[in-house]
Amino acid sequence: MLYAGVDVSKDKVSVAVLTSGGTKLTGGDFDITTEGLRLLELTLKNLKDEISMFIEQTGTYSMPVILYLMERVEGLRIYLVDGLNFNRFIKLEGRKKQDKADAVSLAEYGRRGLPARLITDKDIKAYGLKVLISQREHLLKVKNQMENRLRQLIETIFPDSKTLSKQVFWSEIRKGRAILDWKSLTEKAEVLSTILRERKIWLEIVHSLEETEREINAFLRAHYPEDVEILKSFGFSETTIAYFISVYVDIGRFKDVKAFKSYMGLGLRIYQSGKKEKNVVNSYTNKYIRKLLYMYVIQAVRERSNHRRVKEYYLRQVEKSGSKKKAIIKTAGKVIEWVYYCLKHKETFKWETNYETQQEDLSQVNSEQA
Repeated sequence: MLYAGVDVSKDKVSVAVLTSGGTKLTGGDFDITTEGLRLLELTLKNLKDEISMFIEQTGTYSMPVILYLMERVEGLRIYLVDGLNFNRFIKLEGRKKQDKADAVSLAEYGRRGLPARLITDKDIKAYGLKVLISQREHLLKVKNQMENRLRQLIETIFPDSKTLSKQVFWSEIRKGRAILDWKSLTEKAEVLSTILRERKIWLEIVHSLEETEREINAFLRAHYPEDVEILKSFGFSETTIAYFISVYVDIGRFKDVKAFKSYMGLGLRIYQSGKKEKNVVNSYTNKYIRKLLYMYVIQAVRERSNHRRVKEYYLRQVEKSGSKKKAIIKTAGKVIEWVYYCLKHKETFKWETNYETQQEDLSQVNSEQA
């Protein structure tokens, strides 16, 4: 058995292969090109032994390399190493954080049998979802930039447009009726020409964004119908559901609710200063998912909201702590516990059901399965 460590950056792959005794067998840098990946493939095949490969989780950079090697190198098992665990390992070993050194460290990490996760078909599907989400984020960013510029141009020569709400304003711009009406009100032909040109580009981006969102929804229905149904019962939007699934990938890989909460951005750590100790949310976890959960709670506790259970729990926490901010954090943590319970038991969320003891129930289920 051989152990390969692979550090993937934007343009190259650094590889180091160790024997079971820890001796370095081979290594090197390979460009992320057709020729470079082909050379890496031949290098691994020439070793003529079973290989366990360990790659640090680096998002979109590592997955194309993983897909290429999985299809072409027989007997290759690829494991993902959590970045936080790997950084701790490097510090304990007194190693330096460099591409070539990281490849050796990853191989050594795997050789010692430290925690890593074998890549499955579910990870490959999740990668497809992440690509679509990344595309949506890019289009959304460009769309917002164009809207800021376009509205500023329009309001400069048509001050009356400032009185329109955001929704009405962009509805009129999309239909084009307002611009036709305004055309006769200005003599600045060059500015109006710029507005028309910018509007055309903006419409193309809007259509591309809508098409991408339809693709995301179709992808979710095709590959994660059960998870989508469960998460929809909480009132999450399809966009939020897509982000959730792309992060947790498979609920079965979490041993308990504590591990799930931590991975989804709501894990607690002990903050110590002198003799004082307190639990705070771990800032090293997923910040974007945490933000989505906070916004979900804020919307759920509004007066006209139908999220009765969320609102009731939030009000109890406000009464207990006297702080709305702490209550939001506590409620978001409780919501993610409910999510874990329902995904684990494959049942939709029922607002009238008492889920307060789900941690105890899950521990019993896990002990029975063991």
